[in-house]
Amino acid sequence: MTIKILITALEYALLFCICAFVYKTMRAMYFDIREKAYSKNEAHAEKKVALLILQSYDERLLNKRILFSDMLTLGRGPDNDIVLSDAYVSHHHAVISPIKNQYQIEDLHSRNRTYVNETELDNKIFLQNEDIIKIGTTIFRFER
Repeated sequence: MTIKILITALEYALLFCICAFVYKTMRAMYFDIREKAYSKNEAHAEKKVALLILQSYDERLLNKRILFSDMLTLGRGPDNDIVLSDAYVSHHHAVISPIKNQYQIEDLHSRNRTYVNETELDNKIFLQNEDIIKIGTTIFRFER
């Protein structure tokens, strides 16, 4: 009779150990999945595009990387997001706007035009990764 009680106690102990193992494993998986979900959301929220200045009349701007996620205005006027002190740049020269998950550049009827990949910009176009934008004597690379 005591052997039967001992075997039953061992069975319950083994069952307890299995339940504890399953609980710990499920808990670890839950926190791992939760952590990955939050880090993905943070990475997506902080993901921005950039303009890298490859060439400029203003040497202070050379190799500068400008991160942005909202509308970005470019021109000679002090009210622009990127101010280019260049005689070939209009007061309000161009604007880059986010549209859904893409970015669109528009020339604002500037006198010396805006160029994307050495093609004069007639209207608005969507930018692709590593497109080259020329405004006046300043050359940017769009990075996504």
